[in-house]
Amino acid sequence: MNLSFLRELYQRPGPWASVYLDATHNTADGDQAVGLRWRGLREQLAAQGADEETLAAMDLAVNSGQAVDTVPSVGPKTPPGAGSAGVAGPPAGSGRVGLAVFATHGRVALAQPLPRPPVRESATWSRRPQTGPLVAGAAEQVRWVRAVVDRTGGTLTAADAGHLRIDRDVPTAEEYPKHKSGQGGWSQLNFERSTVTVWDRNVHNVVDAVTEAADRMGADVVIVAGDVRARQMLIDRLPKRMAGRVVESDVGNRAPGGDPSTLDNVTAEAVARVARDRRMELLDRYRMDLSRGRAREGVAPVSEAAWHASMDVLLLSDDSQFAGSEPPLQVWIDPDDPRAIAPDAGVLRDVGVSGPERENAIAALIAAAAAEDAEVVTVDPSVQRLTDGIGAITRY
Repeated sequence: MNLSFLRELYQRPGPWASVYLDATHNTADGDQAVGLRWRGLREQLAAQGADEETLAAMDLAVNSGQAVDTVPSVGPKTPPGAGSAGVAGPPAGSGRVGLAVFATHGRVALAQPLPRPPVRESATWSRRPQTGPLVAGAAEQVRWVRAVVDRTGGTLTAADAGHLRIDRDVPTAEEYPKHKSGQGGWSQLNFERSTVTVWDRNVHNVVDAVTEAADRMGADVVIVAGDVRARQMLIDRLPKRMAGRVVESDVGNRAPGGDPSTLDNVTAEAVARVARDRRMELLDRYRMDLSRGRAREGVAPVSEAAWHASMDVLLLSDDSQFAGSEPPLQVWIDPDDPRAIAPDAGVLRDVGVSGPERENAIAALIAAAAAEDAEVVTVDPSVQRLTDGIGAITRY
């Protein structure tokens, strides 16, 4: 996961209110239930010292967040099919969802819909935002573009970082003629040539739109569906650099009122496959680098890598530390420098940090990763066991 969307949270001074809320409201009393859950978390924040101005700002975010649609990224943990498949985000009220809200000094800096409720609801008032559960609960980010084409043009959909970025029809180049008439006579050949020309121009518009969207977003996968002739014309005209990212589907069409679920499943499967392959490649790299002494595992070695700004990828075990079933590991930090992390306060004092503070190790390392433009990946402990649940691939 790229942490650029969290960077603002670490660049602003705290204290921060961090809330993870079950925002499910798919029952008759759903909104009331969410309101009651939020009230309990709000009281916890107030008891910890949160100011009323910040709590009031969070009131608005929670109330509006109940109706926020999202397109969750699809990863290995997200089964294809349901609204959380990462294709067409669930309409408000359609399923079980969560909400993460971060606020400080009377302003909400981030209200992030979650594809599923948090394992454990929480409300924390602390110097830094507690983003560990957000990172752990998010599926692998895969950017995708999907084009459904026919002889009249195409419909373009795209998602990035779990949100729908594009959902529109591509303008038609020409309206007439679109269908071969088979009418015979001396003009049939010219008529059919004209028809093919119109098809080609319409598909060309879609090619331009797909290419522009894929390049701008850095799309990892491009799904092409719709009319067999039109989609082949589209694939043939896409830039060669995109060939390895194209997935063709024989399901889906642009007919009004059509059921999009089958195409959504195809998209989810393609995206999940990309995420799975990427994760396995990263783990292979981690194991190789670890054997060569170029990767780190455990709190102390990874903290040292963070201090030297050498983290390229932070690996976190996707297990009970995020769920809250075990006491979180603690480190010492310089509150003014997110990269200054050590397992012992004396280490920081020795380099001139006058007031080191205790911090959750996961929260501290995520802050360092955001400051260093490092990515964060959660790892299934049954696939790769990490010492202390923490590892890092270093840049050097």
